[in-house]
This record gives sequence, structure tokens and C-alpha cells, in this order.
Amino acid sequence: MTRDALHFAFSRDDNEIDHIPLAEITNSGIMKDAEHGGTRASFSGPRRNSVSLASHGLYTIHIATENDGYNSGRVYYLQAESNEINDRLLLAIQENSKAARKRKASRNIWQRAQRRLNEWFNSTPVQAFVIAVISLNFGVTILQTQLINHESHSGSESDSSLWDRLNIAFVLFFLAELAINAFANWYVPFVSNPWNLFDALVIMSSLLLALIPGQSVGLKTSLQVRCSIWAFCFQQHQSLSKAH
Repeated sequence: MTRDALHFAFSRDDNEIDHIPLAEITNSGIMKDAEHGGTRASFSGPRRNSVSLASHGLYTIHIATENDGYNSGRVYYLQAESNEINDRLLLAIQENSKAARKRKASRNIWQRAQRRLNEWFNSTPVQAFVIAVISLNFGVTILQTQLINHESHSGSESDSSLWDRLNIAFVLFFLAELAINAFANWYVPFVSNPWNLFDALVIMSSLLLALIPGQSVGLKTSLQVRCSIWAFCFQQHQSLSKAH
């Protein structure tokens, strides 16, 4: 028995002939000889013949499996060398099966949440909103650059504070976007996308710059680079989509 499955093999043979995923065990318990009578128990593959068990007065462990699972709802009957071993084996099966079902339920909840969030994140309204914010960020960056470099403009402390607050708001928005994208596509789909890695690097750099006083120019520049690259990638993506 491993963490996730109960494996079967004949004596003096290390080759597995069947196994039961512990998370797919629906019921298990002890049966007396009279309860299963001439029942034949299987230690072979789903489409192979089963093997008879000689009772010799021992208890029999029965294991029921999910109808739509790996074992297609088959019921297994097991006997150990003694009833004491049967008891220990049954307890181990029940405990490990319960733990496996909890792990499976947890994975299912995670996967359902990922799937729903992925569908929402990639929906047209959400993507349109993200594009709008990125475009706004790009426009604000250009406006800020022009005002700062304009010879007749003398920036006051209130102006500088306003730009800083706007830039930090954009960074926090993109950080939230990155977090949602990472959760919805974790793990391989996210890290295998070079744009996601670049996006994460720029956003984290921008966040660090936002936390350092007097770094608004560096923050502005990093966000401007991100917007420019994003616009280029989006244009390329649209071109490829139209080509197909």
C-alpha cells in the first residue's frame, strides 16, 4: 500500500497485477464466510478472470470501488494469513482511504476554483477592462513625461504627490492582475509563458520602486516599458489571430 493506492501482486512476484486508488474506495469492511460464500475475488486487471479465495475460517475484507473510477465499480475480497492481520490491514485501508479522499476533494476544489477564475479572467469584458487600464496607464505616463520635461512647467509638491499616487494605484492594479493570472493558470501554463515571467519581473520591480521615496521617475519608466511591450505583444497576437 502506498500513499495513493492499494497494489496487488502474487507471492514471490514484484510485478503489479492490479491496484485500487485509495480515493476511489467507497466502502470497506469485514465479512464472515457465510456472507460471501462462493464469491470470487479479483486480483487481476479489469478485463481478466478473477481468482477464488479459500476461506479457512478467516475473515474476508471487502472493498467497494467507484462505478466511474479506475476499477469500474468492482468489489474486491481480500484475506490475510490471520484475522489479526486482517484487522490491521482493514484499519490501514480505511485510514489511508479517508486521507486520500480528503486530498482528492481538496484538489477538486482548487481545480474548480482555477477553472472558474480562468474563464472569468479570460472573458471579453475582463480583458477589455484590463486593456483599458493599461491604455490609461500608458497615457498617464506620456502626460507625466511631457509635463515634467516642459520648460515652462514648474511642478509643485502636490503635482508630484498626485503622480506618485496614480503610479502606485496602477502598480497595485497590475499586481492584482498578475496574482489572478498566476492562480488561474498555476503552475506550468503560467511559468511556461515568457510574457507572464516578464510581466512579473516588471511589476515586482515597479512595486519595489514605489516603496522607495523619490523614485517616481524610475517607476514611471518601468511602467512605460511594460505598456510599450504589452502593446507590441497584443498587436502581434491580434495579427496572428487574424491570420488564422
